[in-house]
Amino acid sequence: MKRLLIVGLVFVVLFVALSCGSKAKIDTPENLAATVVKAVLLNNQDLYKKCLLNEKDLDFLLPLVKMPPEREAKFREEFKTEYLTEMISSLEEVRVAALKDGVDNLNYEIVNVDYKINTKEGWEETDIFVTIKSNNVEYKLKLDDCLKCPKGWKLGDNMRWQGKK
Repeated sequence: MKRLLIVGLVFVVLFVALSCGSKAKIDTPENLAATVVKAVLLNNQDLYKKCLLNEKDLDFLLPLVKMPPEREAKFREEFKTEYLTEMISSLEEVRVAALKDGVDNLNYEIVNVDYKINTKEGWEETDIFVTIKSNNVEYKLKLDDCLKCPKGWKLGDNMRWQGKK
């Protein structure tokens, strides 16, 4: 009996360690929406940053967009200096607006994720409209310019809180 208990405990510990430590790919717009909503409502910047573009994503996307070299250089510089700051600001603005509107950050559910993927010269993009329900009230959040990159879907632009549905 004692051995069975120990074996069971080992399995539980391994399951928790593997589940919590996994680096799940945000491979669908639904997964991106769920991750962003969780990050916003829990004010988790580290989780949110996993939803944002990075230099490797730019290395994939920019050749597909076919910008002139000088414009690409300027875009990369602005990305380095402004993108993360603006996106973190967006996280904070949406969180404040959602809580002010009455969203309970510990008691919510995503009831709908609506999008239409557009394919453009080797890459995919979409705007994602998320419906969140909290305290029997539905709210809308728009995730602008989401892009499919090799490591999954990412936010390309600021999200926008649209309030009560």
